[in-house]
Amino acid sequence: MNLAIKHTAQYTGNIIIDNEIVETLSQSFDEEGHMSGGMGMYVQNKDKYYANLQECRTKEDEFKAEMRKIEDQSVVSKDTVEDTKVETATTTEDVEKNESKE
Repeated sequence: MNLAIKHTAQYTGNIIIDNEIVETLSQSFDEEGHMSGGMGMYVQNKDKYYANLQECRTKEDEFKAEMRKIEDQSVVSKDTVEDTKVETATTTEDVEKNESKE
């Protein structure tokens, strides 16, 4: 038996009309910083949601765009860290070669 712990993230957004939460949006990210699964949507007030359908859909699109930005930042920063590790390893190897020549 073992215990596997993973670092994940969950973001939520609320669409609010007249001080009332009309819809809650959510998106999960895996430990690599990639979006996992689709965007979750829960409509609390269907009357207000459908009465403001275009505005709600615009806000859903904004939420999705923000989630993509978060994913892109996560992936870019992970790639940058990986590139730095490779450069550091090469630099360390070069230093060791130079030291052995002396």
